[in-house]
Amino acid sequence: MKFLVLVLISSTVFFISKPVLSCTNLLVTKGASADGSTMITYSGDSYEFYGELYYSPAAKYPDGVWLDIAFDKNNNSVWAVGSVIRKYNPDFEQEFQIGSILGSSVGGAFSIDITSDGSAWAAIQEVLDSNDTGNQLLKISTNGDIIKTIELDLVPNCVCVDKSDDSVWVTGMESNRDYSQIEEEWPETLTELNAVIETDVQAYTHKYNSNGEKVLELGKGGYSIVIDPADKSVWIACHDSIVHYSNTGEIINEFKDVSKQHKWIA
Repeated sequence: MKFLVLVLISSTVFFISKPVLSCTNLLVTKGASADGSTMITYSGDSYEFYGELYYSPAAKYPDGVWLDIAFDKNNNSVWAVGSVIRKYNPDFEQEFQIGSILGSSVGGAFSIDITSDGSAWAAIQEVLDSNDTGNQLLKISTNGDIIKTIELDLVPNCVCVDKSDDSVWVTGMESNRDYSQIEEEWPETLTELNAVIETDVQAYTHKYNSNGEKVLELGKGGYSIVIDPADKSVWIACHDSIVHYSNTGEIINEFKDVSKQHKWIA
């Protein structure tokens, strides 16, 4: 078995010495390793994967895996969003489900938050085709009726409601890559690719009043947003910084030199 592992390794070295379009995986079972260890390596040979390997423990998930949940303490209920939007009572019995918001397209509800009257705002990411999106902010009544739809010019990642006046903040971003400078032969490494392409990251944060009217638009945005209950200021986890804004849109502080990967603040 050890001979088999050496063959796999030498084969991997042989293939990565030439341009390839697939990712590289190497698995070693406990019967093939010297000390009984199980080893897994993964190389994301792609400009989109960033070489990350994620671990998720074994579990059974229901249909419509959740991406965000919100607890309504006044009405003692739980909202959950993903490919569908669901509301549950305290016994975790489903009160209703909204599953027709996406049709046959790809996407889902990525974030949700509750207003003071028990209604909810949900941020929808919807990819209609390769060149078009249908990103929206939906306001949903306690009975599951969609009472407000706001078309967004950003891909929303997080929505947060200010319970003091039921205003709603939504933050998101878009990345536009220009591949026109790539020659016939595709770059072999991410470093070489980044040296050729131009990436333009546009990020925004919008604020709407309780009626869904836009009252503020900020030129910074990103992955998540949280409201400080003390002064109603907002903290935004942006692409490459964390920014602190007043509730009227003035920058209080900005912390740079942070990770450019997804990040959450609380």
